[in-house]
Amino acid sequence: MSALLSDSSWGAAALSARERRSASERSADRHRPSLRAKAARRLAIVAAAAALLLAALPQAAAADTDGDNGMDADMPAYAMRWWNALTAEEMVAALYGTGASDAQAMAAKKMYADLDDTTRGLVNAAAKAIYGKGGFMSVGAWWESLDCKHMRIAAGDGNTADPMSKFCRHYPGSDYPAEKLLGAEALKQVDQVGMALLGRDDPGVYPPHVAYAMRWWNVLTAEEMVAALYGTGASDAQAMAAKKMYADLDAITRGMVNRAAKAIYGKGGFMSVGAWWESLDCKHMRIAAGDGNMADPMSKFCRHYPGSDFPAEKILSAEALEQVNQVGMALLGRDDPGEYPARIAYAMRWWNALTAEEMVAALYGTSASDAQAMAAKMMYADLDARTRGLVNAAAKAIYGDGGFASVGAWWESLDCKHMRIAAGDGNMADPMSAFCRHYPGSDFPPEKILSPAALAQVNQVGMALLGRDDAGTYPAAEVAYAMRWWNVLTPEEMVAALYGTGASDAQAKAAKMMYADLDERTRGLVNAAAKAIYGKGGFDSVGAWWESLDCKHMRIAAGDGNTADPMSPYCRHYPGSDFPPEKILGSKALDQVNQVGMALLNRDEPGEYLDQKHEQTDEQMDGDMSKDTSTDNDTSMDDKSKDKAMEDDTSKDMDGDKSMDDMAKETHYTVKPGDYLWKIAAMELGDGNLWRKIFDANMGVKQADGQALTDPNLLLIGWVLRIPAA
Repeated sequence: MSALLSDSSWGAAALSARERRSASERSADRHRPSLRAKAARRLAIVAAAAALLLAALPQAAAADTDGDNGMDADMPAYAMRWWNALTAEEMVAALYGTGASDAQAMAAKKMYADLDDTTRGLVNAAAKAIYGKGGFMSVGAWWESLDCKHMRIAAGDGNTADPMSKFCRHYPGSDYPAEKLLGAEALKQVDQVGMALLGRDDPGVYPPHVAYAMRWWNVLTAEEMVAALYGTGASDAQAMAAKKMYADLDAITRGMVNRAAKAIYGKGGFMSVGAWWESLDCKHMRIAAGDGNMADPMSKFCRHYPGSDFPAEKILSAEALEQVNQVGMALLGRDDPGEYPARIAYAMRWWNALTAEEMVAALYGTSASDAQAMAAKMMYADLDARTRGLVNAAAKAIYGDGGFASVGAWWESLDCKHMRIAAGDGNMADPMSAFCRHYPGSDFPPEKILSPAALAQVNQVGMALLGRDDAGTYPAAEVAYAMRWWNVLTPEEMVAALYGTGASDAQAKAAKMMYADLDERTRGLVNAAAKAIYGKGGFDSVGAWWESLDCKHMRIAAGDGNTADPMSPYCRHYPGSDFPPEKILGSKALDQVNQVGMALLNRDEPGEYLDQKHEQTDEQMDGDMSKDTSTDNDTSMDDKSKDKAMEDDTSKDMDGDKSMDDMAKETHYTVKPGDYLWKIAAMELGDGNLWRKIFDANMGVKQADGQALTDPNLLLIGWVLRIPAA
């Protein structure tokens, strides 16, 4: 079954990118000879302004109460993209409006990488203010989240609210009169800066329902368009206005189409055309098919979808079914109708993975009659109605609520009876069965774990039932990163990470193994160590992760020891941190840190680490930056106190950290139409700002359709996301 795009993210592939401003134009704006000629006499002014603002930064950072010190972990990325899309004049206007001094203007007219510390801090604060909570599925959705002041900042038009500005207007598609919408020229600028800020290749579709309305409408014939809106009562003018592609509709007709599409689309989240069709009443069945706009029980479309539990005369005919599938696939954005009812898909996959004897045993155990055995020994498509019903019921029982991240997680949800049914071993509980055992990785002694032969069968039927290409990792999260980290260490580093210099010969021998070969006790120690150094996760670079560790855990991570030692070459800060050179990792230690960090975090490169000394809050950006708000008390952690914290050996037992156990708890969420990461985080974690935790927990994890989440702006309906603890 092909993947279905969440319609909030459909726009990512719907429209071509608008033309960007040429690089040569921007370059000409930024390198004027007159500016270079005046550079020398302005240097003193810039230096004085920099000293003034940098003195205020620690106090502003201390006032931040949301835990991120006024700056998102990935802010340099979107700040840089946005800033570099502006012209030189727009850069100045975004920060200072029309009140910039010559020195400020000169400092602002530079690409992000060339900005001085003071100006970069202002840019970061501005970018944070216009980026907001993130998670926007289109430029339009982002633009509508801004007030007039931040619209102007984003567009490089000024830094204060001005209702007369051409940018203090709504995005096309918003429910406002034409005079309150962005003009064509302003829209071009908004799309340019919006795509840059959000990291998009196109503006996306706004509002989201336009996407499915357009797909549905454009698949209808001219006569069907008229019938869907007016039935048989359209005037000549109405009929003429309706017989157009969506993009050519007038405002009144488009509004009617949008409302009709919304009515037939409902709440969305349908996994097949059949599931969608069965959600409609007769009236909306006819509208969807372009057959009329009122209920008529005699209509050939007021019938049920094949697979529904109704007699044949109440099922769609072949001709009507073809039309329903066509409009349904268009409305839902599907490439195929999908399986209906839904359980048929997983029931079919599971059943067809069994041998003939396993099929019989799964339904009847050892008590099947000859007739029952003969009827059961068929591929799913060839089963008679009664046997197929038994198979569907069995599949539903072993599938449960679904949403399993691995075959192991699914297997551990079953009792003995359903383990045997799933494996085709019988249909009753039998503690002596080779399948009434736990999945490897479970916390049980070896004699209660599946044997290799039984495991092979369980993996085969489990992957079929769940629609997976592999068995997955069980237990899920911690084993995955523990395995990656452990397998990158040398044998000596493995021993040191667990025991320091105090390992016995037996302990050392047991530790010098790849993760898959570790004995149960040693694997438990490795998992606990990995959990301790991984922490809450969500790190956007190796540097950010490293700076979250104390001295003890720095040494464990690097395989250098298991206690704090301030003299260790690893009890040092990551390059880019605000510390003197002697407190920064040496090149050899840095290589090791990057190696273990990339393995633990599952990264292909260390990523960019930017110390947060340049942070500013929104209030700072809004205030009078010429006013000295600094104090003599630097409330940020100084070198001495931070080093002391690194040297503090908490000596906690890695097996007994309750907060870590809490972090290991996770739930699952199935993506529905209209979903996006910020929305899901708000619903599931109570705070939309935690969307990156969900993204990091699922990035690269293969879904049932074989694809994986790699872009926070692109979700597919039906994906099952891991929701980490808040």
